[in-house]
Amino acid sequence: MYWLIWIVLMLAIPLAAGIWTLASLRAPQVLAAEDRDSTLVADEA
Repeated sequence: MYWLIWIVLMLAIPLAAGIWTLASLRAPQVLAAEDRDSTLVADEA
């Protein structure tokens, strides 16, 4: 039973790391856009 959990973890960790990497590569653009919008609103106010 433990070997099954071990295999699942060994497969899930690289998969999660890949998803995290893709998300972190796309996130700065999204965050920059949100920051730009919020600063525009703040400047107008």
